[in-house]
Amino acid sequence: YGTSIGEISGAASKELSIEQAIKAISSTWETMELDISPYKDRGHHRLKATDELFQMLEDNQVSLATMKASRYVKAFENEVDQWERTLSRILEVIELILTVQ
Repeated sequence: YGTSIGEISGAASKELSIEQAIKAISSTWETMELDISPYKDRGHHRLKATDELFQMLEDNQVSLATMKASRYVKAFENEVDQWERTLSRILEVIELILTVQ
């Protein structure tokens, strides 16, 4: 039974690390604030300091891709897919904002 217990324990550890990574991504984006400031006193606003935002997006997208490649992601597949879509949408919106300004 030792081998079976070891395999189950290993799988549980991998699933726990995936769960913790998803929670970390969630808490990151719950507290993320955009640096938006007035622009030339004309009633317009401008998005500033996007380097940290893009770095966080990239890091989280890489983490999600790594999770998705794992065979232990099955229990969290819906959450991982949802976060991939959410982060892609955030990236698209930020790029559009930067294009417009």
